[in-house]
Amino acid sequence: WDSGRAISRNSHACGQLSPHAIRPGDACLMPRIPLTDHLRRAPFTVRQGVDAGLGVKRLRGRDLQRPFRGVRSPEPGKLTLKDLCSAYQKSMPSHAYFCGVTAAVLMCIPLPQQLEESRVLHVAVPPSFRAPTGKGIRGHTFASHHDQVRSWHGIRVSSAEFTWCQL
Repeated sequence: WDSGRAISRNSHACGQLSPHAIRPGDACLMPRIPLTDHLRRAPFTVRQGVDAGLGVKRLRGRDLQRPFRGVRSPEPGKLTLKDLCSAYQKSMPSHAYFCGVTAAVLMCIPLPQQLEESRVLHVAVPPSFRAPTGKGIRGHTFASHHDQVRSWHGIRVSSAEFTWCQL
């Protein structure tokens, strides 16, 4: 008896068959903790996920992409360049910005198809900082003025003129 109801010999409380009737690979799985609305809409940092109450195992779930270290994305399928930039920008230092090919593609500057389809992010920092590294990142160091960095649909990029010079 379990809480006043009988459990048959071939079933468990979670509704699965008894161990004698279970095939390899079957198990009683706990339901996945749903993401909050603000985490479901856009990429987020692991810190934001933990602050929202997600555990380490949940942050490693197969439904979350890991485009960069410390960043998770709830987007199913292949991420666009803009998605990747939004994801990386979550953990990118405030003095860094997207440059070169990445900035050009974001601003719809025509490039050869091979460059337009690239998913390597070009990220620049001032000379006093170390250029970023990592999977899918090509770091650059540029002496730039604050007026050469702009926000393009919420993403920090080099200005169109400065981007053109980088190409």
